[in-house]
Amino acid sequence: MRDFTDDLKALRARVDEAHRYLRVDDATVRFAQLESEMQRPDLWEDQARAKDINAAYAAVRDDLAAYQRLAGQMEDVEVLHELARDEGDDSQEQEIAASVEAIDRQLAELELRSLFTGEHDEADAMSGSTPRTAAWTPRTGPRCCCGCTPAGPSGGASR
Repeated sequence: MRDFTDDLKALRARVDEAHRYLRVDDATVRFAQLESEMQRPDLWEDQARAKDINAAYAAVRDDLAAYQRLAGQMEDVEVLHELARDEGDDSQEQEIAASVEAIDRQLAELELRSLFTGEHDEADAMSGSTPRTAAWTPRTGPRCCCGCTPAGPSGGASR
């Protein structure tokens, strides 16, 4: 049977990292607070506030559920691998490999999603560049290795 020890260690490190960037401990406390807010009878008297609380509740709930699902799957595959290795049971290799692949894929999705969540989630993206409306102007002066001129990359010369 293939030894998945290194794969499982790498996945465990990523699951532990997810615990950190999802702030699972803080999120658990926040979830309890939001649950309490959701049960208040006057919640919908201020609809904007209620909408914000609902959105925060759903986001925290989803993050906690995703982490708990991954942590559970990780524990299951680690136990299965240990038992299969101790017993010399080659029949579990495909299931372990499939679990490793599934956890890896789910972690990749979670990692990508985490890049696009946070304090400025609702803000529009801003770009430092603008479309060029002026005509192309040839460079002046000697070029450096980056193609800029003595005036610098934004010194008026282009391309």
